[in-house]
Amino acid sequence: MFDRKILDHLIDEDKDLSLSRRYQWACGTLSELNDSISALIIAYEDTFVFDPWCGQHPSLWPENSALSETHLREMLDIKHDIDFSIDDLKKVRQDNEVLRREAEDLRKQLLLHTTIKRSLKRNEQARHMKFLVSASLLFLPLTFVTVGKPGSLSTSRDAD
Repeated sequence: MFDRKILDHLIDEDKDLSLSRRYQWACGTLSELNDSISALIIAYEDTFVFDPWCGQHPSLWPENSALSETHLREMLDIKHDIDFSIDDLKKVRQDNEVLRREAEDLRKQLLLHTTIKRSLKRNEQARHMKFLVSASLLFLPLTFVTVGKPGSLSTSRDAD
């Protein structure tokens, strides 16, 4: 949908309005996905504050000091991996927002294009109607003249 090569095909709406639905679905899906990513990031940042990672949380850290150092290294490795994943999620959220804005712009362009197309069609219909009215203004009096002549000819034959 976001490929520039097929963009021209996606600007003409069909009678079922499938493109408008597709753009609306893309905007809604990307928005919901970004909301879920934001909720994950906020939950992580609110839940895992400084205590679990530095060895001060009482239920996560063993009492033995030899195990504490090993556990601390493992927890710091986990924290590093999670922070890397959170940064990736933030990038995905930004990319999704760019795509959502692009889909929204495409939907607006489609609406504008469809409106212009309908307006041009109405103008063409108005031009055809104007032509029909002009033709009827010309031919309607001619029908009276044509109808009047045979009647006048038949009366003149009767007189001879």
